[in-house]
Amino acid sequence: MSHEIRTPMNGIIGFSEMFIRSDINKDKRNYYAKIVIDNSKQLLNIVNDILDISMIESNIIKLVREEVIINDLLNELFTFFKPQLSNFDISLHISKSLNDEDSVIKTDKLRLKQILTNLLNNAIKFTKVGHIKFGYKLINSALQFYVEDTGIGISFTEQKYIFERFRQIDMDFSRKYGGAGLGLSISKKLIELLGG
Repeated sequence: MSHEIRTPMNGIIGFSEMFIRSDINKDKRNYYAKIVIDNSKQLLNIVNDILDISMIESNIIKLVREEVIINDLLNELFTFFKPQLSNFDISLHISKSLNDEDSVIKTDKLRLKQILTNLLNNAIKFTKVGHIKFGYKLINSALQFYVEDTGIGISFTEQKYIFERFRQIDMDFSRKYGGAGLGLSISKKLIELLGG
């Protein structure tokens, strides 16, 4: 965890220091600015994850249930993630089992979006070629959401660890793919809070 915080912080400090050098041209300055911005976003995501897991475990998270058109929510996610895959050999597919009028449920839209975003981010992180599909199916009277990808996968024996806090399968995963190991733990706890 300390590595995940220190790495972007060192990038922010190091490349910010480059700005005060007088011999830096505009193109390099813009390049360094992009590195600072990217590292700041990475650090913000880690801080947000730490705050979320702390609020969940302290039972101070408040759910705001409202009527949500699930099809609209999935369309928002598709529109957000599709451009991120344009430079990769990965296709993105969406599957909606109900028409718009029938896809209205009462839930916390922000938290459901956070859960699906975490799952889609993981799919993108671990998929280099192929496809990512996401959507839902109506099973009896419940909606079953899913994200499917053609990524590297995970062995059956290791699957029991993926929902543990600060846990990744091994240190090589952390170094190669990044992340603090909180996204799936947060998603699982939010799903439980929503009654799933």
